[in-house]
Amino acid sequence: EREFRYLAESIPQIVWVTRPDGWTIYFNHQWVEYTGLTLEESYGHGWNTPFHPDDKQRAWDAWQRATQHNGDYSLECRLRRHDGDYRWWLIRGVPLLNEHGKIQKWYGTCTDIQELKEADIAIRESEQRLHFALEMCDTGAWEVDLETHAVYRSIEHARIFGYDNLDAAWSSDKFLEHVLEDDRPKISALLEEAFNTGGERQFECRIRRADGEIRWIRVAGRYRTNNTGGKGLVAVGIVQDITESKLAQEELKQHHDQLELLVASRTAELEKAKAMAEAANLAKSDFLSNMSHEIRTPMNAVLGFCYLLEQQTLSDDARDLVHKIHRSGKSLLSIINDILDFSKIEAGRLDIDHRPFQLNNILDTIAALMSASA
Repeated sequence: EREFRYLAESIPQIVWVTRPDGWTIYFNHQWVEYTGLTLEESYGHGWNTPFHPDDKQRAWDAWQRATQHNGDYSLECRLRRHDGDYRWWLIRGVPLLNEHGKIQKWYGTCTDIQELKEADIAIRESEQRLHFALEMCDTGAWEVDLETHAVYRSIEHARIFGYDNLDAAWSSDKFLEHVLEDDRPKISALLEEAFNTGGERQFECRIRRADGEIRWIRVAGRYRTNNTGGKGLVAVGIVQDITESKLAQEELKQHHDQLELLVASRTAELEKAKAMAEAANLAKSDFLSNMSHEIRTPMNAVLGFCYLLEQQTLSDDARDLVHKIHRSGKSLLSIINDILDFSKIEAGRLDIDHRPFQLNNILDTIAALMSASA
């Protein structure tokens, strides 16, 4: 008894002892320091006092079952500290039996597992966030132990392949069964190369889901050392449903092809219209050139006769009329030349000739034309 008490007082856990009926008769000093209760307050059934309200009945019921059926007692619950804060504890108790199989005493411990609980909660929350992210982007996770061939996959992985749960056994062969026959030889070769050589791999292929629907997926994976053993290799990766992306790409390609056809058709129409316009301009230029040539020939004759008449002896009125005819002919010839200049402008062959001129002569010509018309 003395050695037991010495050992119980020296360990960091809370130690307790009860009678066969569950009446507590001993606590070490760690209990008093943590709960702030005196030993008198804790003995008997006072041990239930510092339990969290949500855990108190559960702890009591579990203890009653253990004492009534001589079973081991194990429970995770929250105990109130002397400052009012609650921490998680693992409470375990085992019965000490005599030679007749009767319980003599119960011995138990309380171990602080607050840090373990917080770590477990953090891991669970992290896993929930990961599963949420994977679900939102239609992505599943997988892992293959290359030594034991054990396979892990997430529920998102199962759903991508048309399963509602993880009950169906999974393996590389099972994966290949879902790959379409046209893609299977290529994907099988890629997997074999990846398992033999290691490194990182990724590929796209079509699968037939468990419900028969055909979907596009992207698979990416890499090797890493097994964290538990530190020696074995595992292949880890993701599988992503990219069907919607593939359909969008195909639709975009169709729109692109249609746009190219429309552009080609419109370009051909514009080329045709341009050719027709150029032909029309050429015909117009030829017409103007021919017309001016046909007009200039007789006009030169008229101007020549006017010159001859001017050399004759004429009355003043007749000479004035001949001068007007001569000037009008020159004006008409100038207009014909201007028409030819327009055709040269359209053809891009016009040469600008810079020459001095007498403004008075131009004004006199206009005046003569207008007086003759009047």
